[in-house]
Amino acid sequence: MLHMESSFPNKSQISKVLGKEIRHGVRGSTTYFVTFFRFNTENIDLDWLAGAKGIFQLFEKGILLRLFKSNKANAIPIPHQQFIRIEVEKGREIIEPALLSPFWILLKLGVRTEIARYFKLYPREYAITPTRLMIVTSDFELRLETNGHTYQSQKDFFLAFSKRYNLELLINE
Repeated sequence: MLHMESSFPNKSQISKVLGKEIRHGVRGSTTYFVTFFRFNTENIDLDWLAGAKGIFQLFEKGILLRLFKSNKANAIPIPHQQFIRIEVEKGREIIEPALLSPFWILLKLGVRTEIARYFKLYPREYAITPTRLMIVTSDFELRLETNGHTYQSQKDFFLAFSKRYNLELLINE
């Protein structure tokens, strides 16, 4: 597994493994926070990864995981052949509309929750727990979390990626 520890990973190294960056359509993910990371093949210092931020970028032959924390940056290219499983899990929705609030009225009129939630008066009327992502490759296992409101865009991102390379994608809604 190629692991690059640098603020600015070498583009030629990345392009050798992943090809060119895809610049049309959805090309990157939202920001994730690392909750678990285990390498199967290399002994890399993982202490700094706890709570690191990560984003994914889409390339012709896979995705690039960029990890950031404080002044450290790592890039981990993941060719599509290394993927074993990708799992996207939607956070649990908590819907408790206040009586006669705009949110309550819209729900009673049959408006979808995804739209009606923008009209809540109180934060407690609608909440969603974090979206979780689990990636298992031949080299590592990775678990991440992001804001629950970004579930649909992340589902679309990984669905497009998995269809492109005929990979297994588990979606838990």
